[in-house]
Amino acid sequence: MSHAVKPSNGNRGYEHADVKVGRLAAFGAGVALLVIFGVLVSDAVFHIFVRVEPEGPPATPFEMGRELPPGPRLQTYAPLDLQNYVADQNKILNSYGWVDSRAGIVRIPVQQAMDSLVQKGFPTRGNPANGMAQVRGEQPPFGAPLVAPTPQGGGEVR
Repeated sequence: MSHAVKPSNGNRGYEHADVKVGRLAAFGAGVALLVIFGVLVSDAVFHIFVRVEPEGPPATPFEMGRELPPGPRLQTYAPLDLQNYVADQNKILNSYGWVDSRAGIVRIPVQQAMDSLVQKGFPTRGNPANGMAQVRGEQPPFGAPLVAPTPQGGGEVR
């Protein structure tokens, strides 16, 4: 609800006297003096702390020289690391070596292992009842152990 307020004493709704310029100037001067006082106090406190407090280490570590952080470090050149890794893996896959010398397990090149499997045949699931290998094409029973075919000359396949 908005309605106009009418003065009861017959005065209009405005001031008859102007703003007193002296009071306005005094307020502005007071604010200016407070700002100047604050700057002077801050400057004095700054100089006191500069004389009393010794300088510490530089603000950034780059001013003292660069020291490497302790390891482990991130890769600096990932393509070279990948190239070295692939070369090492290829060397392992294409060479002879011991996997476990105590158990007599050796590593042979992948291509030779594939040729050997093609020549000797793949292991098949055996019949657990009689230990005989299943004929290819027949479905072995679920959970039957894998049995390697016997070599042509007899003997054990490892």
